[in-house]
Amino acid sequence: MKLVYTDGAIASLQECLDFLPSDIPAEKVIEIRDRILIKADRLLENPYIGQQEPYLMHLGLSHRRVIEDYYKIIYRVDGELIYVTDIFDTRQNPAKMTERPA
Repeated sequence: MKLVYTDGAIASLQECLDFLPSDIPAEKVIEIRDRILIKADRLLENPYIGQQEPYLMHLGLSHRRVIEDYYKIIYRVDGELIYVTDIFDTRQNPAKMTERPA
């Protein structure tokens, strides 16, 4: 299996990091980023570990999610590829998730 981050997921991760309060030290921001990426890497061991994402069921692409702290890592499995399609801060309105590209 191979893990692939979509452009949208990379942009979403950056938005999440940019949203953090400015008084958080850079080292802490890097730690948060790394925890998210490590959690996503674990999908390679068991890609179906995440629950189905109810807010994206209407797309019919079997999106799943795993949680790391305040962040949902949204992904889907397609053959030998695991596409990470979004990193979503759960402190936002969940309806915003449906506004992003899948």
